[in-house]
Amino acid sequence: MQMQARTPTMTAMTAMSLNALSNNRFLLGIGPSGPQVVEGWYGQAYGRPLTRTKEYISIIRKIIERKERLVHEGHHYQIPYTGEGSSGLGKPLKSILHSTENLKIYTASITPAGLRCAGEVSDGVFPIWMNPEKFDLIGQYVEEGFQKAAEDKDYEGFDVAPFVPVAMGDVDFCTMAMKPMFALYIGGMGAKSKNFYNDYAKRLGYEEAAETIQDLYLDGKKEEATMAVPNELVDECALIGPPERIKERLQSWKALDKTGKIGTLVLGNANKKSMELIEKILENEKQSIIIIQSDHGSDFDVNLQDPTDDDVHQRLSNINAIYFPDEKHREILVNDPTNVNTFRIVFNSQFGSDYELSLIHISEPTR
Repeated sequence: MQMQARTPTMTAMTAMSLNALSNNRFLLGIGPSGPQVVEGWYGQAYGRPLTRTKEYISIIRKIIERKERLVHEGHHYQIPYTGEGSSGLGKPLKSILHSTENLKIYTASITPAGLRCAGEVSDGVFPIWMNPEKFDLIGQYVEEGFQKAAEDKDYEGFDVAPFVPVAMGDVDFCTMAMKPMFALYIGGMGAKSKNFYNDYAKRLGYEEAAETIQDLYLDGKKEEATMAVPNELVDECALIGPPERIKERLQSWKALDKTGKIGTLVLGNANKKSMELIEKILENEKQSIIIIQSDHGSDFDVNLQDPTDDDVHQRLSNINAIYFPDEKHREILVNDPTNVNTFRIVFNSQFGSDYELSLIHISEPTR
């Protein structure tokens, strides 16, 4: 969750609710985003992101612990609020919802200062990518944060959980499929003067490539920026190729795991798990309706600055896979495949509703 999008009290309530619904399995991840998004989208000053992170986590922990009514006086947050425009009627409150006090809070960090902050005040960190053979680019700063923590901390009680993209198949094809994501973050996720992902790519050893990718991306040349992403960078931070190659590449992660310095791999594109879940649902709940959707189509090899008709079709032709347990209701999907109709169809067919269906059709359905 981006902190500027929600007050810390709102995030705490959301986290406690999701933790209860998941039988205490919920992990809360927060991040400060960047100045372009915070000031350009949320309409707030970027301010002091590390100070905000520390205040945010402190407030959430107080709410979850319920030891006393919430009072906080900080640079970013004042609870109760007594500043300009206040009514003067605010008073300290305590959550009526109880939660386990060991709810884990992770931060999304890759900058040295952000990683120090994570080591100091959070329970774990989500690096966007990681080369397992260059762990010190992460660990050095996390350990510096441990030294500043109010209590004794080490990796035994702290989870380094990098995102690791996965693509199984031909190495060259899988590499190319990964490159647009790397190009987006390194080239476009931030201003020329402040892009944390670009800085991180440089620390990973790709300074010249990072500069080139950013220049091309900000100049609207996204295809060229994608092609400028080094194959080696993708291979170091992702698991790609045939099963045997992925198993071989996993050895570096296993070696790092034996040091006790990494706890979790957050795998991306691991579709086998999705298929296993679907099979389990159908095995145990034969009358289930299963819906799998994406919010948009691929932007691989798409020029979003000056799109052609084919570019628009590719970007808007998103996934909409629906399973009905009986043939009668499956027939409904043939003429109305668009996502906007999905839940209208479900409610109409299963609950007797009469929602009007959209007549917009982007592509023919595939059954």
